[in-house]
Amino acid sequence: MPNNNRNDRIKGKRPAASADKFAQPTPVRDSNQATPLFCLNHLHPDYDVKALEDKEKQAQLALTMHKCAQMRWIDIHQARRHGAGTESIPADQILAPIPPKFADQDKFTAFRYRGLLPMVGVRINEVFHVLWIERQFGEVYDHGSS
Repeated sequence: MPNNNRNDRIKGKRPAASADKFAQPTPVRDSNQATPLFCLNHLHPDYDVKALEDKEKQAQLALTMHKCAQMRWIDIHQARRHGAGTESIPADQILAPIPPKFADQDKFTAFRYRGLLPMVGVRINEVFHVLWIERQFGEVYDHGSS
């Protein structure tokens, strides 16, 4: 039989008064309002920055990433696809090997970095995972059917 004597109860500190306020929920972040973050960790070695033939293409790639990093995703999606914008590429049009981590993707995204040459990858929230950098037109995906 429990002892209900007040002195036998476990004593502790009373929680601070909350003034009937609940913690505010963390706001849901709209990644379309964020600027892109570029991840080069999953680049295929045959289609990476070192595989570009010349320093000019490497510089153009860096300048394109810098330009895009100044824009919000929503602005990039509204831009012309052959300008600062993007283009969706169905997975069945990709000619390059798809990394296992991204094998379940239905589509990939292309950014133009030099003329019509794209860097192609996957956007996950605000991060753009660059998987391939096209050196010659048509080596990463079939441009004629997109």
